[in-house]
Amino acid sequence: LALDNYNLTLSWQVSPAIALGGGYLYTSGRYRGINANPHWNGAEVSLDYSLSKRTDVYVFDVFQRANGPHAVADVYLYSPSTSGTQNVVVAGIRHKF
Repeated sequence: LALDNYNLTLSWQVSPAIALGGGYLYTSGRYRGINANPHWNGAEVSLDYSLSKRTDVYVFDVFQRANGPHAVADVYLYSPSTSGTQNVVVAGIRHKF
């Protein structure tokens, strides 16, 4: 299996307290021994709001779509999907010590 990744990310500090981010990831794959050339499209968006110098709240969403034989969506660090799509939303509050 060989994978090639192409990535574009953007970030914007809207104000001292608000940061926005977004990205797109395209992955193409080649399997040896079988006629399959899967590819994956992924998009992500994030919002971070600082409550103070050491505390912030955030929300992050990543979506992935897999295409091709033997391809399933598999967002890194999470369990693979049983289908060709997967969406992960994470929200939280962070305090830096």
